[in-house]
Amino acid sequence: MIAAYFEAMAARVLTRAAYGGAGTLLVLSGVGLLATAGLIVLSELVGWPLALTIVGASLSGAGLIMVGLSRSADPKPAPRRPEAEAEGAAMVQAFLQGVQTGTAAKAAR
Repeated sequence: MIAAYFEAMAARVLTRAAYGGAGTLLVLSGVGLLATAGLIVLSELVGWPLALTIVGASLSGAGLIMVGLSRSADPKPAPRRPEAEAEGAAMVQAFLQGVQTGTAAKAAR
């Protein structure tokens, strides 16, 4: 039961990581293409040095905003499984019963 729970949780984490990685790759390539297009348009309007400054400052500002948003996000704690406490109590009880049985067997020698 516990192994199945962890197996399902691992599968869910791996699936989320795969989709997240693919999404990140697509977003980064899209931002790169948009930055290139914006740079070309700005270079025609204001010249290359100012266009590079504007695009660089815009991307840096967007990156700083994202870093700020990621630090302010309040992660939710993982929900606890109610049966985990019952399984733990049963395991402790079984351990104590084994200790008592071992002590009784040692005393019987």
